Amino acid sequence: MKFSKFVAMTMMVAALAGFEASAKSKAKVTKQTTKMVLDFPGIEEGVGYPKWVSAALKQDTRAIAKALSLKDRQVFFFTNKGPDLDFLQHWTDTVDMQAEIATAMSRVVEREVNAMYSGGTTEVKKQLADKLSISSKVRLSGMVKEATFWVKYAAPKNPKQKIKKDMSNADVYYQYYVVYSMDKEAWDKQVKASLGDPALNAEVSEFMLKNASGLGIEAEAANSKEIAKSIAKSVREGAIGGNGTDALTEDGADEAYSWLDEE
Repeated sequence: MKFSKFVAMTMMVAALAGFEASAKSKAKVTKQTTKMVLDFPGIEEGVGYPKWVSAALKQDTRAIAKALSLKDRQVFFFTNKGPDLDFLQHWTDTVDMQAEIATAMSRVVEREVNAMYSGGTTEVKKQLADKLSISSKVRLSGMVKEATFWVKYAAPKNPKQKIKKDMSNADVYYQYYVVYSMDKEAWDKQVKASLGDPALNAEVSEFMLKNASGLGIEAEAANSKEIAKSIAKSVREGAIGGNGTDALTEDGADEAYSWLDEE
């Protein structure tokens, strides 16, 4: 079974075209030549989709947090699609969640390394990013499922054809949406513990010193703590799906991540 995946985080993979109209009455399938909504929770009662779903469609994690009253929690949003709703929910909640967070965190690390060492070589920067990877060290304990939603779609196999009543010429599938949250303090501690590990910092500093020219820096600038601060700040401010309600200013960043300076 193939799925199109999250993108926190790169998150949305579909738009709910015609969604509001479908909340009032089911579409006439014989006149549809584009993707259409067949069903979703509350459609029979004329209930529209929740505010957090509308926010998710706009990739606005701050609005998701506000709609679900999650201001003081780290927010993670995921979406997936497939033909079997039960399997889709189980797969997304148990497998994709951890995989997507790990992938997103790896992207954060790579982006920060590329930004800080723009003059370096691709090979050396990749090696540094690999050493700084924290995805395997951060534990997702304490995650709480806050909300779920699904939409059943029909899309014509041939865009030029109308969808038949029996759906024989259409692909029918579900799009599943889910929001998780974690206590911000707990999330921060996990990220800080991973990046602040003395053994890791020693290894990274040694690598940076030996490969300073490949990073485009002077040997004296080979400081693992600065890149660790940058990564931690980026993770904190929503790169993995955080709502960003307390994003730090540049002036406050050094003080907030002073834990990296502790001996």
